[in-house]
Amino acid sequence: MFFIHFRPWQGGLLEDWGLALAWENEGIGGFAARIPATLGRPFELLPHYVGMALSGGGFVGPYAMLGLIALAQLAAGLWAVAPLTRFRPLRWAAALAIAVHPWWAPGDILRFMPAQVAVLGVVVWFGAALRFMDSGRRALIPILVVAPMLGLLTYQAPAAALVLGACLVALMSTAAWRRRAVLVLLASGTSLTVLVWSVVVAPRLSAATYESQLIASSIDPAASVRSIARTIALHSPWIACMAAVIALAVIGLGFSQRLSATHAWLLLAGVASAPLAALTYASQTLHLNDPERVTLPVGIVLWLVLSRMLPGLNGDWAWRWLATSLILIGTVTGGLVGYGTWTSYASAQEALIHTVQTVRKGLPADHQLVVVDESGRFGDVYLLLPPHLNFALDVEYGPGADATLCTPVGVQRRQPTAALFPISTTPDCSALLDGVAATPLGSRATPYGAVDMYELAPASSAHS
Repeated sequence: MFFIHFRPWQGGLLEDWGLALAWENEGIGGFAARIPATLGRPFELLPHYVGMALSGGGFVGPYAMLGLIALAQLAAGLWAVAPLTRFRPLRWAAALAIAVHPWWAPGDILRFMPAQVAVLGVVVWFGAALRFMDSGRRALIPILVVAPMLGLLTYQAPAAALVLGACLVALMSTAAWRRRAVLVLLASGTSLTVLVWSVVVAPRLSAATYESQLIASSIDPAASVRSIARTIALHSPWIACMAAVIALAVIGLGFSQRLSATHAWLLLAGVASAPLAALTYASQTLHLNDPERVTLPVGIVLWLVLSRMLPGLNGDWAWRWLATSLILIGTVTGGLVGYGTWTSYASAQEALIHTVQTVRKGLPADHQLVVVDESGRFGDVYLLLPPHLNFALDVEYGPGADATLCTPVGVQRRQPTAALFPISTTPDCSALLDGVAATPLGSRATPYGAVDMYELAPASSAHS
């Protein structure tokens, strides 16, 4: 579990390079300097900075933190589902399904480490919620509030998933209605408090907050639901398959009377309502086009449904082993796909960084290097979206290693992640090279094809 997430040899992706560079320039003081931008989720950068403090910068410490968070999710998952099944292999399968997050490949990278902290908060909340429904112990109430609140103040995405999960747990419980109402009110109040802080209060205190730059002028619930449905249908087939398999399992358990009709219908309602968990992003409409963000809260709700289904598997040996096997197969398959995705991106960007530096180190410091990407692949969100090539070069080789990445006119930008938002990526090379005395430095090979290098002398030198 630890080494699925601990991969410092892959380097950083996207914002990771900027944070590593900030540490080199500012040290731990950079955390306080970024509070105005992260005020809406004030703990967002804390795990990353703790990791960099442990390793003196670089990526070893942050990746170690990501691995430790995954281990904490595994342990919390085992504890959370313990009241639902006596079958130990099924317990492990359910815990692995949240800690390996097979439906959500971004959980493997540092960019979404804050989201993993938020997931951990929901898992701890779920275990406390089940026990509160069974016993009514008031000592569990602080956990029901503090665990999700700390998670949501690190990353807000599971806010709606928490409320949907609370409704599911409450409706499937046999506890008194007052206790069930308390659970739902606590979850709703926690989520609402965090969202009001993030979307209303924090932007008024700091105009630089991430949320203040993305909040839509108005929210169209119907358009938001359509965007979520489109994103899942077109770009997230894996999570749609996961929802279908869980729904079929619930139907099977219902028809075989291992689940009561009421519980089966409630679980099916949970599956059907899972996409609504992504409405947390309704105030930041660009994110509704991003499958990496949408699938996180949707997958959390599906995991809660899966876990709440476990009591229906307790009585039959064949059902228990079938469910355990299917969960493990899905978990391993999704985990391998995620690992391969980021390994591919990391190797491609590292090849470009090394290639650019090999050429750049032979140039005078005041000369500009232009990197012409003939493939149209580089410059995507996880392939050195500008200006992250310069951040990476500065981190890997020190100041003065800058280069400008561009795409030639006539070459189609094959940048699928950026196209989903959509956001602009690389500039046209004509804007940099046309009418300028550029010295060609030859072509270099990368995993995605050739890049051409051009040297631009300062204006005074070119005129001479």
